[in-house]
Amino acid sequence: MGPPRRTEIKKIEDLSARQVTFSKRRNGLFRKAKRWSVSYDAEVAVIVFSNTGKLYQFSSTSMEHTLLRYNNKGAPQMRSANMKQLQNLKP
Repeated sequence: MGPPRRTEIKKIEDLSARQVTFSKRRNGLFRKAKRWSVSYDAEVAVIVFSNTGKLYQFSSTSMEHTLLRYNNKGAPQMRSANMKQLQNLKP
């Protein structure tokens, strides 16, 4: 058995094919995130924006809780900037 084949990564030009592939890949990513959270008792959060700006998200707990936890574990110089951004997101 030889080395694994490498697939060239490039933009899918056909709009319909791109949307279908995006949806399938997004759903696969969210299934994998859920599997990780259950199998490994991990706190997982995934945020995806489509090319139209639509938000898709998965979180094994509260997304806000996970983002605040991430912010608190980040480097000190990132904490204040991230906290300001998170506070601006709240309605």
